[in-house]
Amino acid sequence: MGRARSCRDRGRAGVHRAAVRGRAVVVGETTRGGAHPSIMVPLTEQIELRLPVARPINAVTGGNWEGVGVQPDIPVAAADALDAACEAALRARVDSAA
Repeated sequence: MGRARSCRDRGRAGVHRAAVRGRAVVVGETTRGGAHPSIMVPLTEQIELRLPVARPINAVTGGNWEGVGVQPDIPVAAADALDAACEAALRARVDSAA
């Protein structure tokens, strides 16, 4: 497992954890759904085995995002996520001031 993949997985874990506890609003696209870190084990010169080495379990849901991805609260294309997040934050601030 490379460093970039490891960081990406940890990022998804943090987003998933915050979202299921109602502490974050997720904006963007559904993630790929790869929750279980794995290693590649060479079997022959042409064949490798991807072997899961861990399974994160969320204390609130009893599960994780494997196969389904982290679902956004505000689904938008990745290219539009920052603008959509800013709009949602401004709208929430205006609503709370009223």
